[in-house]
Amino acid sequence: MSEAKDWLKIARSNLKLGKAYYNINDNEIRFEELCFELQQCVEKSLKALLVHNKVIFPKTHSLSELITILQKNSVIIPENLLDVVELTKYAVETRYPDSYHKITEEEYKETIQIAEAIYNWVEKQLI
Repeated sequence: MSEAKDWLKIARSNLKLGKAYYNINDNEIRFEELCFELQQCVEKSLKALLVHNKVIFPKTHSLSELITILQKNSVIIPENLLDVVELTKYAVETRYPDSYHKITEEEYKETIQIAEAIYNWVEKQLI
């Protein structure tokens, strides 16, 4: 398996974990943790695309930085997928009790849609 597909395999795991809420049905699981997993899915999907395109990238959780690097390397990201940058906030600020806003179920559902869209798009790019 290629290194890019390894990144995407981990992204898929993050996506499944992020979507697990309705299977687990446990109200003690916070949407913040699930959105973190979904952010990780997007981050690792973008990194898979960078690896696939042989682009060196820094260690970062910033989705906008990863997208900028992709764009500077002639990877065209569909306009409707650029809203993924809003998920960067789930990488750090929602993970600690003193620095986040409570995520609603509606925000969680929107985050699932965004993560699935970018994952599916990247998966097609690796074929």
